[in-house]
Amino acid sequence: SPLQVRLDRRKVPERFEDVMRVFWRERTAGFILMRTSRLYSIQPLSQVPVKSVSGRYVPQSYKPEVGLTEHGISERFPADPPASLYGMSKRCSELLALANKESLIAAGPVVAEARRTPGAELVPVDSEHCAVRQCLRAGEGSRRLDEIGLTASGGPVRGRTAADLRDVGVEDALAHPTWSMGPKITVDSSTLVNKGLEVIEAHELFGVDYDRIDVVVHPQSIVHSMATFSDGATIAQLALPDMRLPIAYALAPPDRAAVPFGRIDFSQAFSLEFEPPDRDTFRALDLAYAAGRSGGTAPAWFSAANEVVVECFLAGAIRWSDIAAVLAASRDRWDGSSADSLDSVLAADAEARR
Repeated sequence: SPLQVRLDRRKVPERFEDVMRVFWRERTAGFILMRTSRLYSIQPLSQVPVKSVSGRYVPQSYKPEVGLTEHGISERFPADPPASLYGMSKRCSELLALANKESLIAAGPVVAEARRTPGAELVPVDSEHCAVRQCLRAGEGSRRLDEIGLTASGGPVRGRTAADLRDVGVEDALAHPTWSMGPKITVDSSTLVNKGLEVIEAHELFGVDYDRIDVVVHPQSIVHSMATFSDGATIAQLALPDMRLPIAYALAPPDRAAVPFGRIDFSQAFSLEFEPPDRDTFRALDLAYAAGRSGGTAPAWFSAANEVVVECFLAGAIRWSDIAAVLAASRDRWDGSSADSLDSVLAADAEARR
């Protein structure tokens, strides 16, 4: 089966292609990387159509270092992210590597059905969830798991008081100290909405109750996440901030990539800091927790509303300090609908954007 890799176009696609060059040299001779909308897939050359959806020809004998062909939107992979994830999950009986967290957050209950396909596995590409997955594997699974700890850098405005945050502008919110990301996810990092969405994603991926998923601010972004077990032992995954590592890990199982990404030089002195998030100032984090605990289409509603709010902030229509308040008002509009079908998820997404 093809290995399907879903990436948000705003999230380091060039780094994904960099990783693929490594895998092309080491593992995937005879395979070609294809792109459809926000979807990347690794296909055996024997299965690549001579003519792509967009009309560009791909000869069967074509074997570049990394082959890229632009595809238009097809019926099999529609433009809508939750629908794409659901359709891909139903068709993929082996491995689906996911970097677009919003898809799983919105359609988690629906995708859960597809994930029960024998042999199917959903592999996270987010650095935090990749770290949790490695910690659970090292700790012999989740049988004795007590708590998951998701680390957060704290974003570009960490440490500021509520009074200071009234003057935060777009340039301030986009100045992330450790990660280079697109504007939407960087703003989400500044409000801690991104970490709240990752909490919901962790719940869906690992089946852990929200009361056992904690968020810890770690400014250095070296400890990517942790898992604490019943005997008090905590296993953590450490690496320098480099998205190529979780991407390579998603592509390599059950093996690991032979090329080190984000390797730490322990001969050099450095320090690691941890602190609890300021929930009173960064209120959006608890709004995300509340959406996750509400279940149904609440996560889809929250995620969609947040996208609109961030667009308004980037356009200068609202202040940064208004984001949490607008999200809270949007939450009060949620109709309490259940996520019993893809249509209900998409309807909630559309209504939240009004």
